[in-house]
Amino acid sequence: MKTLPNPVFFVSYEPRRAIVRTANMTRLTELAHRRLCDWIWAEGHAPVNDARTLASIARCWPEAWKEMRAELARNGWVGARHIFFHPETMAVLQQAKTAYSVASRCGKAGAKQRWSNGAKRAPRDGLSPIAPPKTPHRPPKGTPKAPPGPLIANNDKRLTNKESRLKNKDSLSVKMAERLTFSSSPPEKASGEENHFLATLAQTVSAFSPKQSSHELANWGGWWRLRFREDPGKARRVLAELGSMIREKRVRTNAGAAAKDLWERFA
Repeated sequence: MKTLPNPVFFVSYEPRRAIVRTANMTRLTELAHRRLCDWIWAEGHAPVNDARTLASIARCWPEAWKEMRAELARNGWVGARHIFFHPETMAVLQQAKTAYSVASRCGKAGAKQRWSNGAKRAPRDGLSPIAPPKTPHRPPKGTPKAPPGPLIANNDKRLTNKESRLKNKDSLSVKMAERLTFSSSPPEKASGEENHFLATLAQTVSAFSPKQSSHELANWGGWWRLRFREDPGKARRVLAELGSMIREKRVRTNAGAAAKDLWERFA
């Protein structure tokens, strides 16, 4: 049996027109008419012109099909050489197929435009899909593996454990210092609006992760305070958008990083 390449889930059905069409039919003929229409729309093609098959679809005895077929013919049904169909029913089917094809093409075109270059863009603060992990580099056979532990440049001497810990500690201190904004002027007193903004920031991030909320204020509280002094309206818009993103599950990894990204992109 012929199958439908694109499934049809909905058809354009006009109840008033159907009532008028079946007004002069008998009860059993109307049932047969509606069942034949539903069968064509569900299968995507007209049934074969076979008395036993059509009687089974119409839910009538094969002996009564001849009389019912004659009444269906008076109401527009046509028995061709191989199929039994109604022109209006086939037109509705074709309309549904066309609508499905148009919607499918539009959806594919939109998805292609949105994701065609997705693999080339670097993920930002967990909002974009995370790229698959890269395959770890494996040295070719016969190449000796690099010795573990940090090495001094152009030297075979390794750092001692104590020197390594001191170097890592200094590096961490530099990184923490880079995250803070220094000023030669005396610090300004925090206003009530600033404190309220920071409290709201903590509450918003806490909806995503309470642990990230405490870290955000401890590590980036000064940065957010300066951003609020720079542009309070923009800071509030960023916070409102962050709350919306968290409620809609659009933040995947780090709420603080998402908020910082919003600040950079907002005008």
